[in-house]
Amino acid sequence: MLIANPEYRWKPEMAIPRDSLEMCKLNSAYVAGFIDGEGCIRIDKSHSPPRSTCYKLEVIVANTNLEVLTKLKEKYGGYFTERKSRNRTAYYWSIHGNPATILLKDIKPYLQVKAEQASVALKFQRVKTLGKPAPGRRLSQEELELREEYYQRIKALKSRKPVTTTKGHLPEMMV
Repeated sequence: MLIANPEYRWKPEMAIPRDSLEMCKLNSAYVAGFIDGEGCIRIDKSHSPPRSTCYKLEVIVANTNLEVLTKLKEKYGGYFTERKSRNRTAYYWSIHGNPATILLKDIKPYLQVKAEQASVALKFQRVKTLGKPAPGRRLSQEELELREEYYQRIKALKSRKPVTTTKGHLPEMMV
């Protein structure tokens, strides 16, 4: 039998702050930060001889700690690969196509470094889904060129060189 404590009284300062109630958004923000720092948003291009060139949206995250990657897999799906070196094991979590689209839509408002890559990737997936050929039909030349354009756009975004500075001199945008 529970007995109420007569000395216990609720006080306004005991209320949960509004920011703490936004846990879902905080979760997405954390995933975005993790992908900004440890992830890769790309369009994979492969050639299969009987068919034409294939393009697919892919998000990959690498880390030596399996805990966060396991949570990502539980929430979004995907799969793991593992690479061992002398000193440690690196784990890779990958997700493709529509599940990757769900992930990117979820985290896009919080991305800082890879926001533009995510925008291009989402546009690519939308165009790819609309131009999907019927089974056994090859992609038209126009569809292939459009997919190649998205592939090249995201590749160009990824190849941006970091800003180099001389000691004591920062570019204006960094001051």
